Amino acid sequence: MFEMFSYAFMRNALIVAVFVGAAAACIGQVVVLRRQANMGDALSHAALAGVALGVILNQNPTLFSLLGTMAAALLLEFIRRLFPRYAEVSTAIVVALAVGLAAIFSGFAGAGKSFQSYLFGSIVAIAPAERNLILAVSGLVIVLSLLFYKELFFISFDPKAARLAGVKTDRTEIAFTVLTSLTVGVAARTVGTLVISSLLVLPYAAAMQLHLSYRQSLIAAIIIAVLNSTGGIILSYQFGLAPGGTIVVLSVITLVLLALLARLRRRHEAGRKGRSHGKRTV
Repeated sequence: MFEMFSYAFMRNALIVAVFVGAAAACIGQVVVLRRQANMGDALSHAALAGVALGVILNQNPTLFSLLGTMAAALLLEFIRRLFPRYAEVSTAIVVALAVGLAAIFSGFAGAGKSFQSYLFGSIVAIAPAERNLILAVSGLVIVLSLLFYKELFFISFDPKAARLAGVKTDRTEIAFTVLTSLTVGVAARTVGTLVISSLLVLPYAAAMQLHLSYRQSLIAAIIIAVLNSTGGIILSYQFGLAPGGTIVVLSVITLVLLALLARLRRRHEAGRKGRSHGKRTV
């Protein structure tokens, strides 16, 4: 297994996996608590449209993936403000537009141009320039998520109370949407546009099974995301599997195992309380 570290492309993949996994966990906490898992799907389709446009123009597809998700994020916010009582409408509109543009752009890409590496991810085939861009964007997302920790905490649970506390919720929500778009844009090259939302949701969903505080759950989600990302790459190397799919499947397995352990622990605690109550009654 250790021979994999002698290859530069594997070292790059592991480093990228750590940064992207941590960034996705930071944003995923807010995504899950705000029940906006569909946002990841909308932005992932926009990422694919950006990739297709980049291929047509012979430009860096990862950069155009970021531009696509940023444009979609701004459109999401604009439509959400037009339909404040029907926020899910904005997601549906962006998904429809992104799918349409991706289909049109891919038609102009011509024969021989494959988007499979962006549909399912190709983290081990990342060029140095793409690696540097992904690391820079992921690092920016992590830093800004920590800087806006309090504001993101407020809008995750009670935006009205946040306004009363002096938090500028409109700016914070725009910042959150932009950070999500950046995360999805860089993750398109690692796990693929078809499974980006899984990378956002699964680590924090697994951390929730531990019943920790908000801060502790965030730390647990980052650890789980990093372990799943790096573990998925190692398993994909050992068994010749697709890295993106392996990361997602490993994330699902982690979630299921933690959920089962949490259920067994609750049963054990309930049984222990029942026995202690019975002894006091006697």
